[in-house]
Formats: sequence, structure tokens, C-alpha cells
Amino acid sequence: IEDDLVDEMATLRTIGREALPYRMEVARSVADARRLLAQGRFDVILADYKLSDGTSFDLMDDFADDLVIFITGAWDEAAAARALRLGVHDYLIKDTDRKYLKLLGYRVATALRQRRTERQLRDSEARLQAILDNAPAAISVRDMAGQLLLSNRHHADLAAAGGAAAAGAAADGKLVPEPPATVAQEVEESLVQPDGSQRTYHTVHFPIRDADGINRAMGAISVDITARKLAEQQIRNLAYFDPLTALPNRRMLLDRLQQALATSARHGNHGAVFFIDLDHFKALNDTLGHDHGDMLLVEVAKRLLACMRGEDTVARIGGDEFVVMAVSLSDAAKPAAAQAMAVGEKIVTSISRPYRLGSHTYSVTPSIGVTLFHGRELSQDEIIKRADVAMYQAKAAGRGTLRFFDPDMQAAQDQRRALEADLRSAVGAGQLSLFYQGQIDGRLGTVGAEALLRWQHPMLGLLLPEQFLQLAEQSGQCVPIGQWVIETACAQLGRWADDPRLRHLQLAVNVSTRQFRQSGFVEHLTQSLVAHGADPGHLRLELREALIRDDPQQTLLSMTALRSVGVHFAMDEFGMGLSSLAHLKRLPLDQIKIAQALLGRLESDPHDAAVVKTIIGIGRELGLTVMAAGVETAQQRELLRDLGCSLYQGHLFGQPVPLAEFERLLTAPSHAGLQVCA
Repeated sequence: IEDDLVDEMATLRTIGREALPYRMEVARSVADARRLLAQGRFDVILADYKLSDGTSFDLMDDFADDLVIFITGAWDEAAAARALRLGVHDYLIKDTDRKYLKLLGYRVATALRQRRTERQLRDSEARLQAILDNAPAAISVRDMAGQLLLSNRHHADLAAAGGAAAAGAAADGKLVPEPPATVAQEVEESLVQPDGSQRTYHTVHFPIRDADGINRAMGAISVDITARKLAEQQIRNLAYFDPLTALPNRRMLLDRLQQALATSARHGNHGAVFFIDLDHFKALNDTLGHDHGDMLLVEVAKRLLACMRGEDTVARIGGDEFVVMAVSLSDAAKPAAAQAMAVGEKIVTSISRPYRLGSHTYSVTPSIGVTLFHGRELSQDEIIKRADVAMYQAKAAGRGTLRFFDPDMQAAQDQRRALEADLRSAVGAGQLSLFYQGQIDGRLGTVGAEALLRWQHPMLGLLLPEQFLQLAEQSGQCVPIGQWVIETACAQLGRWADDPRLRHLQLAVNVSTRQFRQSGFVEHLTQSLVAHGADPGHLRLELREALIRDDPQQTLLSMTALRSVGVHFAMDEFGMGLSSLAHLKRLPLDQIKIAQALLGRLESDPHDAAVVKTIIGIGRELGLTVMAAGVETAQQRELLRDLGCSLYQGHLFGQPVPLAEFERLLTAPSHAGLQVCA
């Protein structure tokens, strides 16, 4: 920008002589300069001070961030200072002999190098800031006085969040080292957010030294580990606590029991473990649903906690089973037992109070087993096992009560577990078989048989159903065993169908409640009948009253489906439950069997005789046949006949026997009185 042609030419010659790689544009006034500056940016602007229409100071806004060197002979030191203050990079004073031109190329090259260096530094800082801003951490640098020198976006957001800082954080909400660290330090720090929530950070504080090794600043890198800490806590909760009640689970219980054993050994005092099972809890789930069952478990947990001291432990170890551990009882066994008894009675009273579950009021009682421990005399597992055994003693005593561990019960429990293990392999090992007991019509003779399960145990010999079926029910083995019974019975009916002497026999099979409710039971039975060529009309399933009473709708659906293919039904042990006559009318029953317990006093108890007479009358009114099970004496048979019952089963007519013997007895010529009937 030069309005003196001589000076302009001198400048152009100087730049051309030094071969500076630039294209030159010339403006001879303020207006020309504005036009050129509006067209684009320039690397260097050489500007004279006084122009024909003003001064170069009039162009300061147009220069923006361009590199400007003033060349003038018409100003003083004050004007030069003003120019530098306004952002002019340098200036040269024109002299009459033009010596300033010797400095011009040097000044331009120096200014450009400085500008390139500044630009590279800004680019480097921008790259560093971009890296810092995208790092998943709050990063800051402060001088030794605590003044902020550098921070990234996450640190700025953290500072903007404000709030009250916890240990390790400054009062203004910025995470800083306190006091300044001389070596790198790692700490966990917390910051309370304005909404009251708390964030946790893993922070590294480190010194920043100059070339002489002197600490000049302090750096801090803080990573938000709130989510990780929460996940760790959730994992710990899953590992050690019951998700429904928030009580310790079995794993945590065993850990605390181990600590209690060590403390007991050190101080010589006793502790007690209470194994608590809720009586008839399954009935609640079946009637009101599992959501109400969960509500009850939560309420029981609260009551147990209210019964115990802070140093004691209340745990839920599964289902409706809770374990309570009381510590620091008396040094002597008898006073400790008395203390444990008092705690147990308190628990029984508390749990037995009615519960409000939504719109329902429900009551439940606990069966509690208790065992004492002293030092390390017993292992954790043995202590829990003893309390478990004692709990079963409480159930056997009538439920809703408390019992202490009995060593004899432990032996019985060990035998029970061994029997359960043997039972799991009984089907595959071919140890199960069906015995057959005849069912007699007083006028026609043997009209059918009941298939009765037997287990030939390799060590204990032949076992009757009452010796293992309850165990099978509790362990879940009743379903595969029941399937085997159905399959075997259908196969037998198929074989009898080919024998003219036996093809008319009815075969009765007991079906457990659990098996009948099993998904696919109807399909499995139907397929078995078809596969073995068995006549469905010769199969009679004997069901208990509990099945019909507890779930009448589903029972009706399954019975109707099987009745449609020809299968018959009998209600077993009738007269011992509370079956509704309405259920009897709706269900597709063919027969009711008088409970054997009623026949035992038939000859001596008029009341039982009246009950039996009523049952026979009910059967007659509903069009059902009535069979008396467990007939053992001729007098019982005569009384039953007089009351109108002519179908019998019992030892009077023959013991249950293996298949071969049963068939031999029926087909022998001497079997005249109880012949097979068509």
C-alpha cells in the first residue's frame, strides 16, 4: 500500500532481487486497499502510513489477522507504539538514502517464519485440545498456586456441574490435588451433583517438571467410574444377597458363619443357627399366585430382621427357607439353649401373625430347626445340616413349632438322602416292577386288577410304595416313575388283549397329582395306548381328592380329553377329604373307592358305618360304581354287601403278586370262585 511511485518501485525491485516467492498486489489509496483486502487474505501487507485519502490506521479493521509491516517516514515513536498496540507486526522508517530497503527482505522473512511458527503452535494446540476433549476423562493442569492453565471439555463440564465436593475435591467442584503431589498419586474421589446424586472418579495426580526437574505445574486425570462401581456393587449384590428380600444369601451366610465360628472359638461363647421353613407356602403360590408369594417372603424377611439384633444374621437361602444366626450367646450350653429357645419362640410368634397381601389377609406358620455351635467343633455345612434336620423334626411334630437337633434324626436324614440317590437310578436299572391285586365283583368274580408299584432295592430288598413314593414326590422323581408305570400298564393291557382268558380285565393305575398336572401327560398316555394296542376302555386312572379340589378347572379339562378316547376314572381314598359334591357331578368319574381307613372300624364304629353307607348312596345317586378298598375280613365283606357295595379289593381276596403269579392264579382250573368275567 504505497502512494509514492518511486518508493513503490524501490520496494518491488528489492523483493524481486531477493527472489522472494510472492505475487505482489499494489494499492495506492485506502480505497484501493479495501478493495484488494476484500478479495482475499495476504501473507504480508507492506503499508505506508500516509496515503492520499487517509492513513493506514484507517485500515486496521480490514487487516483483520493479516501480517502487517508499516513502512513510513512520517510518524514518531508514539505512532509506532500505537501501531504495535493495534496489532501491527513490525515497522520500518524510510530514510532519504533508502537504507531501510536493505532490511526489508529480512524483516519480511523473519515475520513469515514467526507467523508460521505461531500457526504451527496453534495447530498443535488445537490438535492437543481435540485429543484432550475427546479423551474419556476430565484432564486439567494448574500452576503451583492453583490457577488453571489447561483443561479439556470433560473437566469444564465437571466444573460447570458445581455442587458440594467430597473428599479429594476442591470446594469449587474441580478435582485438584491437595496438597500438591511430588510424585504421581492415584485416588478415588467423589463429587456430589446439584441434584444430590454422587459421582465417583478415579484420579491420577502428577507433577509437571521443567527441563531442570523443578515442579512447575500439577496435572490431574479423572475418569468417571460411577457406572463401574455401580456394576461392581450389583455383581456383589447378586453374589452375596437375595434379589427379592435383599437379605444375605447362602454364600454370604456361610461367610458370616465362618467368622462367627472363629469369634466363638476366640471368646468361648455359643451361637445358634435357626433353619426356618414356611408351612404350606406352596398352597399360597397355587391359590393366590407367585406375586403374593413374593410379597409374603418380603414381609417375613422384615419380621425376622425385627426379631434379631444388629450383630445377628438373617439370610434367605432359597424358596421359602430362611436361616437366622444368633451370636454371642452364653458360654455354657444350657443357658445358651434357653436363649436360643427364647429367640425361636419370638420368631414363631412374629411370623405367625396375619399378613396383609394386597386385598387378601393370609396366615402362615414357621417350622424351625435349631442347633447350637461352639468354637470350631463343627463345620459350617454340618451346622446348617443339623438345623435342617431339626426343622424336619418340627414339621413332623405338627408344624408351627421349634425343635432342637437330634442326632438320631441326622442318621435318618442321611439314610433318606442315600435312598433318594438310589431312587434316581431305579428306573434305568430295571429295579421297579408292578404287582397286581385283583378287584372282585361279589357276583361275577375277578373283573380287574390294580397295578401296584414295587421297588426291588439291591440292598434293602423289596420296598412298598409307602417306603419311597413320598420321597419320589419330594425329589421330583414321581414324574419319570409315573411315566414308566403308565407305559408298563399300557403294554400289559395290550398283551392281555391278545389272550381270550384275560382280555376283559380292567386295569387300575394310581396317578399322582404332580404327574397328572405335568405338561404333556394327556398326550403321553394317549400315545402309549396307541403304541401298545391297548383298549382305553380297560384303563382306569385312580386320582386323589386333593387333585380335584386344588385345581378343578384344569383337572376337568384333562379328564375330559382322556375320557373322550375311552379312559375311565376313579376317585381313590374317597371319604377322607372334603370333596365337593358339585365337583363329583361335573367330573367324568366312573367309580369312587371307599378309603381303607373307614373299613378298619366298620365292624365296631357306627359312625364309620354311617359314613360308608352315605358314600354308597352318593355313588348310586350319581350313577357311579363304588368299590371298597382294603377288605381284609369276611365280616367286612358281609357288612359292605348289606350296605349295597359289591365291588371289593383287599387281602381277603389275595395279596398283590407279580404279574406271572397273578396270571397263573386267574387262568388256573382251580380259580373257579373268582373267574374272569366278560
